[in-house]
Amino acid sequence: MRRLRRRKTLLLESGRMATINEEEFRKLCDRLFADRENVYALNPAMSRRDTLFWMLYGSLLSLLDIPADYEPAIPPEKSDNLYAAAILDILQGRMSTQFDAEKYLSELSRRVEEDAESP
Repeated sequence: MRRLRRRKTLLLESGRMATINEEEFRKLCDRLFADRENVYALNPAMSRRDTLFWMLYGSLLSLLDIPADYEPAIPPEKSDNLYAAAILDILQGRMSTQFDAEKYLSELSRRVEEDAESP
């Protein structure tokens, strides 16, 4: 996270919009999963997957310097997975190079499901 904050600061000081690359996004997903028990405790009323996606969304808002009142455009067909759709929306135009963010969201979902099934 420290490296991402430093990169964000440098980008903002240069007058360019903050962006994220694939490796940074992957690491952010991995770190949230590693800290999942603490994240789940922050919002116990939500499903585990939604709680991690909620935290990922909030982290991206901060890292990419997006106003907290930003309203993502979520197509009706994506309404069953609002946080994933919101994450994909805010990443549009904010990736330093294009990558398949859905792949990482699917992987995070799979890991959460497997974790919930393990004793």
